[in-house]
Amino acid sequence: MLPGVRLAAFASSLAILAVCASSTQTATTRTWAAQGASQSVRILPFEPSVTLGPGGQTLAVVGADRVVLRDTASGSVRYAFPDAGDAVVSVAFSPSGSVLAGVTQSARIVLWDAQSGFRRATLAGQTDQVSAIAFSNDGQLLASAGREGSVFVWNVATGLAQLAINVGNDVVPALAFSPDGRTLAAGGSSLRLWDVSTGTAISAMSAGPAQTVDAVLFAPDGQTVAAVMDNATVALWNVASSTVRTLAGDRTGVNALAFTADGSVLATGSSNGRVSLWDTSSARSLGSLGGVFATPIAELTFGPDGSSLAVTAADARIAVFDAIAGTTRDVLQGHTDVVTDVAFGLDGKTLVSTARDGMTIRWDLASGKPLSSSAAFLSRAQDARSTESAAPTGNSGSITAPGSSPATVSSASEGTAAHTDQASSTNASPGVAKGTAVTKAKRLPSPRRWLGLTALAISSDGTTIGTTSVDGSVRLWNLASLQVASSFTPSTRVPSTGIAFAAGGKVVSVGRDSNVHIWNATAGGSGVVLRGHEQPIRAVATSADGAWIATGGEEARLMLWDVATGKLMRVVMGNTDFVNTVAFSPDRKLVAAAGPDGRVHIWNAATGAQVHTLLGHIGEVNVIAFSPDGSVIASAGQDTRVLIWDVASGELVHALEGHQAPVRTIAFTRDGAALASAGEDTRILIWDMHTFALRATLSGATSFINSVAFAANGNLLFSASENNEITRWNLAAGRPDMSAGPN
Repeated sequence: MLPGVRLAAFASSLAILAVCASSTQTATTRTWAAQGASQSVRILPFEPSVTLGPGGQTLAVVGADRVVLRDTASGSVRYAFPDAGDAVVSVAFSPSGSVLAGVTQSARIVLWDAQSGFRRATLAGQTDQVSAIAFSNDGQLLASAGREGSVFVWNVATGLAQLAINVGNDVVPALAFSPDGRTLAAGGSSLRLWDVSTGTAISAMSAGPAQTVDAVLFAPDGQTVAAVMDNATVALWNVASSTVRTLAGDRTGVNALAFTADGSVLATGSSNGRVSLWDTSSARSLGSLGGVFATPIAELTFGPDGSSLAVTAADARIAVFDAIAGTTRDVLQGHTDVVTDVAFGLDGKTLVSTARDGMTIRWDLASGKPLSSSAAFLSRAQDARSTESAAPTGNSGSITAPGSSPATVSSASEGTAAHTDQASSTNASPGVAKGTAVTKAKRLPSPRRWLGLTALAISSDGTTIGTTSVDGSVRLWNLASLQVASSFTPSTRVPSTGIAFAAGGKVVSVGRDSNVHIWNATAGGSGVVLRGHEQPIRAVATSADGAWIATGGEEARLMLWDVATGKLMRVVMGNTDFVNTVAFSPDRKLVAAAGPDGRVHIWNAATGAQVHTLLGHIGEVNVIAFSPDGSVIASAGQDTRVLIWDVASGELVHALEGHQAPVRTIAFTRDGAALASAGEDTRILIWDMHTFALRATLSGATSFINSVAFAANGNLLFSASENNEITRWNLAAGRPDMSAGPN
């Protein structure tokens, strides 16, 4: 895509940005969006919540509480950037695509590194709504304007403001850097140019009485600025001579502008569906392109060859013209909703398009046929969980579509916290009740159940393995021989979903009977039943000292229990969905939980006060685990990634990517030096937690892996799978050396 600027015709969202108004701030509000180096500009007649990066390789989607960056070829999630309580309303890529800028409701601008996923800086200069932003062509500078009458120029590398300009009561609806980055142009009641290094005003062109300069666009040579006034008149301003030429358009409304790469031709798109071509030097008409659209033109994008022109309007088609010959090359049809953005591939042979419904299509321009497609969409108007779901096929790390969310398995590490499953789900009503009343989170039924051994944990002395199963049984195995030593089954005989070892030789299990069972392993399985949950329990964890139990399930709350007395100590509220997984920090000061809404919540275990809400996953979080020193917490789930978070700050430290299907289980070694992850791709990946490099890949499992745990020495790993078997893996040899089933 030739980078450029876009604008949208309503105020509900800022795409890259700008609120368009006159100096009295009474004009119609519009939203302007920019893409990289400004060689095109347009008005969008719909919500611009999906933005393509340079070359159409990435897609940024503004969601309910985060911005998601996806790969357009596979539809897989690269990163999810949480808004941390300050909703992002629009995004813009730098010209290289390496930086993503997000404008928030509180007039801040967040800069993310699109390659690593880390937040680079938060720019706080405007005190009112941000009305426009623009990157310089080299991506080193970012300009922003606000409704309070300020314009800032920011250093992208440092996040510091290097220039501040006061424009009085004027609202700046559009900004553009010259190609060399030395001059900044701004719209408003006049077209103004400033020297970026000094902030000195170079010159200005009045828009005329009661008129507003709504869009500004530098030609590639930097000598001409195209300006749209009152969305109807296009003027070409020669920077050196300050002369102005007005294009003799049809005045029906100008919705889009684009320069060719050499700047010799300017294309304009109007509300009557016509594209006009103009000689930049003389302002003479070169003719028009039409016959395809009867609705207002939405976007004009020139290809790298300078002759291919992709055009969209307020419908689901894309027209590709030969701008030199004045002919229609192709009309691409495949979308079922309005096309919101298009980008030429870097080689000019492909075109990527995305629509309002989130469908992204990669086209072969030679044949006019789709090469691939993927669905990925987030909207503030829809429920965050359902709209953040997508359903790419194959081994792309699929994210389940709304209404078909699979059951999940969760775990916490070190034998003191259990891996859990969700054998099925039930419908429940949304909301969080007062006090300790049961809260049933809104949830669609799960279409399948985990099979076989649903959870696995290792005792603190390293001699015993505990497992739960869909047949309801709780089994204790001799770790050395993998022989079943004892077995207990709750009287309800419903699926057991999680297990953990507690103090005093006790074993804790949970399941779909909504009860917490504490078994006395040394007394033949006798024990007590703790009742408090009113819905099936999916997750259980014990503290490192074995004194506390945390449980959660198909209610938006956690329960903390005292092992010795069996008393309910605290009900922790604040979850927004079911609980798939729970974990204690090693010092027992923190308790964490996660579930289908993709959030990881961390609370103070003693007070119940919320410490962090970690937003980074798309789709369900199946498992969380604190590191043995408590400095980080790992999370994994349906989006195939394992995210490593700093517990103190709540910041994302690293994203481990290597799985090709949802991750069901993770576990740290007892020294914290390594982490294992496994799930639906039947592989176990061993990660170095110092370098975050992949140490080893263990293959050989024949079914989904529901749970893993390291032996105390870290040389052996045990897994529980849907084939109803425990497998012992020799890490030095990189292969399994023993498997056993319950019979």
